[in-house]
Amino acid sequence: MNSMNDYKNKAIILHAEVYGWLYRALDEMVKAEWHNDELFKVWLGRAEFLVRQSKKLHAACENDYSKR
Repeated sequence: MNSMNDYKNKAIILHAEVYGWLYRALDEMVKAEWHNDELFKVWLGRAEFLVRQSKKLHAACENDYSKR
């Protein structure tokens, strides 16, 4: 059971890190008054991908934990 808690904690930490990274990156873009729409679209696509992946990892840990 300890190892499952470790995985769940790692998933939660990863999820928080992803959101923290996204917030910091967006904050830097706003401060720099970045106006390149194409680069912003690419960044936004990657950001959405990271959020989806971290949510999947978190859900997988919760599902695996509930099966035990």
